[in-house]
Amino acid sequence: MKRALIVLAVVVFLAAVIVAIPARVFAMLLHDYEVHLLDARGTVWKGSAQLVVPGTNLGTLSWAVVPQRLLRANLVYNISVNSPSLQVHGTLAKGFAKTSLVADAELQSSIVNSILLHYEMKISGSIQIEDVSVLVNGKNEISSLAGTVRWDGGTSRYRTGDETREIDLPPMVGEFSTTEGDVILTAVDEQDDTELMNARLEASSGWLHIGLTRQMFELVQMPWDSQGPAGAEVFKVSRQVFR
Repeated sequence: MKRALIVLAVVVFLAAVIVAIPARVFAMLLHDYEVHLLDARGTVWKGSAQLVVPGTNLGTLSWAVVPQRLLRANLVYNISVNSPSLQVHGTLAKGFAKTSLVADAELQSSIVNSILLHYEMKISGSIQIEDVSVLVNGKNEISSLAGTVRWDGGTSRYRTGDETREIDLPPMVGEFSTTEGDVILTAVDEQDDTELMNARLEASSGWLHIGLTRQMFELVQMPWDSQGPAGAEVFKVSRQVFR
């Protein structure tokens, strides 16, 4: 009985402390991950702010502590991000040696097109990201990453020489993974599982490498001259998206 009362007293004390801490302290916790919270309001217990990653305002981040998890000395938040181009719902857990995120998201094409613009490409529709699980260690390195990406396909535009072409692409599905801290995305044609593209984001340097396969060039009506498997990578472009 005495032990239970001590545990209860500790939980009440922690809850009282969290309620009183202003939201700007929460912003400081994320600063090490190059994530910035602007115009933070509320407290560490419950609040909101503008979520900004290098070069981009993603929208309004809202958070609220999950009280039940405090009983196990875990600081866990229900979080959401909302903007016209992005919706995210998930759970963020902050520990002494690691941070984890489990979430689902929907991105409008405007976010992807801001990257594809550099390659003179543009897609339509939205992208669903499901069952994403990210684990970051105490060195701010991505230890593990998993999740599924789906795009329903649709009209896309790209420029070749002086000509702008418009084509219809099939639905695509991709899988997230990580290698040596880098984020990997491999996308295939949902109809026959042929690899269409792969992307590798170097988390330490901000370099994004995108590889396209022979099948992808067939779909965009630019057949590759040499022979080989449909899913073989034949072209790669790279760009530094953040520093």
